[in-house]
Amino acid sequence: MAATFMDPRLKMQYFIENGWNCGEELQDALQAMDKKLITSRVKPAIQSVWKNYKETPVIEPANSKNVTGKRPSFNESYISKVLSKNSPMVKLEMDELEQYEMERTEPVDCDPSAVFTYWANRSCRWPRLGRMAKEILGIPAASAASERAFILGKDVFGIADSNLNPEIVEALICLRSWYKIGLVGAKDVGGFLDEKFHVTLKLEGD
Repeated sequence: MAATFMDPRLKMQYFIENGWNCGEELQDALQAMDKKLITSRVKPAIQSVWKNYKETPVIEPANSKNVTGKRPSFNESYISKVLSKNSPMVKLEMDELEQYEMERTEPVDCDPSAVFTYWANRSCRWPRLGRMAKEILGIPAASAASERAFILGKDVFGIADSNLNPEIVEALICLRSWYKIGLVGAKDVGGFLDEKFHVTLKLEGD
């Protein structure tokens, strides 16, 4: 989830357009559920990760400071103060995450390796967010943890079938997460998978 958001080609727009789509045939069935997931799951999850980086100290490069040591003249200081007091514009401070989210997404057809170039070029502007992106995007997509998750997905809600295809496994893992946090009820999950995959589930409380 966080890795998808940190991809400048996708950001939050991916979840808005696709939600938790687990295959084309599931799109209509999941559309109603997706409306709640942006505010109840996606944004809180990203904010939770960002909280670990938001307050970390940043070491500014030496060349970013005023090396001349020249102090502004009296007139320059006075004019600056007057303009700042009388200016009708109020600058609202946004943190790095908010600035990133406000910028346009990058072209989706660009080279995937350009994602790393994007963050390398913005590390000075968003040092904390750049570190977060580097660590999240650096996690290998194919890992032992993800393999265990897919294996576990084959035994969710009482299903244990080695012939389940990846699409069904992905759907089961998503539905299990929603069921655990109360976004969907047991009967809804059972009815959904029975309709789509003709699978009879044994759910807790039945």
